[in-house]
Amino acid sequence: VRPFETYCHVGDATADWQSVPGTTKYQVSFYSSLFPTSTQPDTIFTTVDTTVTFTGLVPGQGYSWRVQAYGPCGEWGPAAGKTFRMASLAPDPPTNLEPGTTGFCARSTVSLDWAESFGAGSYRVRLGTQCVFLATNAILDTVVTGPPVLVSGLPEDDYVWQVRVEQDCSVGGTWTSCAPFTVYASEPSLADFEVTSTHPEGVWMRDNSVELAWTATPVSGCPVTAVKTLTDTTAISAVTGPGVEDQILNPFPIVLPNGDNHYVHVQGYDATGRSARVLAHLGPFMIDNVAPFGSFQTPAGGERWTYRDTETLEFTLGDLTSGLAVVELFWSENDGDDFWFVDSLPPMSTSYDWEVARGNTRDQARLKLRLTDEAGNTREVVSPAFGIAPRVVGVDDPAVTAFRLLPAHPNPFRSGTRIGFTTTEPGRVTLTVFDAAGRRVRSLLDSFLPGGGLHEEAWDGRDDGGRVLPTGIYYLSLRGQGLTETRKVVRIR
Repeated sequence: VRPFETYCHVGDATADWQSVPGTTKYQVSFYSSLFPTSTQPDTIFTTVDTTVTFTGLVPGQGYSWRVQAYGPCGEWGPAAGKTFRMASLAPDPPTNLEPGTTGFCARSTVSLDWAESFGAGSYRVRLGTQCVFLATNAILDTVVTGPPVLVSGLPEDDYVWQVRVEQDCSVGGTWTSCAPFTVYASEPSLADFEVTSTHPEGVWMRDNSVELAWTATPVSGCPVTAVKTLTDTTAISAVTGPGVEDQILNPFPIVLPNGDNHYVHVQGYDATGRSARVLAHLGPFMIDNVAPFGSFQTPAGGERWTYRDTETLEFTLGDLTSGLAVVELFWSENDGDDFWFVDSLPPMSTSYDWEVARGNTRDQARLKLRLTDEAGNTREVVSPAFGIAPRVVGVDDPAVTAFRLLPAHPNPFRSGTRIGFTTTEPGRVTLTVFDAAGRRVRSLLDSFLPGGGLHEEAWDGRDDGGRVLPTGIYYLSLRGQGLTETRKVVRIR
């Protein structure tokens, strides 16, 4: 009696059996399961033929049936029961092919992998160098129960492959699109791999996050698609052991501690991901993100110094990492609201002889050191407040011998300069600033001075409107007592 277990048709099935001599009719009992638990069939067919057709059957569903022969003397015994299963409809095609549709770089052994389709019993896989698979150009054409399929010994070339569900009775599903990959016989070289950094090598920097980027152009092998990194204090190092970190970001940051001997070693990997191919060494990176330090010992606060006397300032300066590069001294007459530039000091100074600036500060004078290290970190150290008394000078003092404009200090200047002058009698005095073209840009003084003596004014490098004037040559003009004195000053950045 046929059919056998799997019936390779869709929708209906025809059963037939060998005829029995002397039979007047046949009765076929049909059950809609493989192993019915009830003796009552779903359908009974009566026929004088040796065939019957079951219709409306479900793909993948199992069924069973039996046939009985009836003769002139009544019922004969039933035949052995038979079972069968309808062929299933093909599931959806497999997905997530790897190597995938964007290409792949491989060595001589390639693993063809995919996401399995629900309900699939087996798969047909074929591989070649063209997407039009013919019997003459397929390198591989095989049926397997599931992924992956390992293919070895492939020469260097461009390949494509595809897979479909291989259903019952050799009924196949839909082929996937062709997925390309390339097999390289050689490894990438240093010419294919270059690592760059946003930090210059051998230069002190404040930012301790060093951003690295790599470029990989395959010339004779697989391109670099990932890297491993190692930070070390030696210029040459293998990228192994603790500290190795996989990086697929490009660019990617490496955070370094303070110090001047940090190296980054970058190992490039190709897309096979199994072994390192090329190596790059970068450094040294010199990191310093800690500001310098300093403090004043003199003035200690509360002193009363005299205008134009020379006082020795004492201080402690330092930087733990990159070292001091620039030390600038400033002073203030208004408790630190405004500071005037005094001088630039050698980086590791411990003292400075300062000619005390103008008096009448009423214990609101302060000094400031602006410290800048080699990496560009800055710190400002401000002294305690102290006082400055005016120098008492009479007209008979040897220092006052004439109506005279004294040299500006400092000159050249950046943020400000002090201008001293002497008078020998009471009278109206003006002090004016002119630019190189002879235009008046600032009036510093226009007042009646009650007596002779030594006087001082300050200029902050701005015009009468408060605008910062450009660098260049300027002229100071002092008028009074029927006389005019002129001196040149230079403003720099």
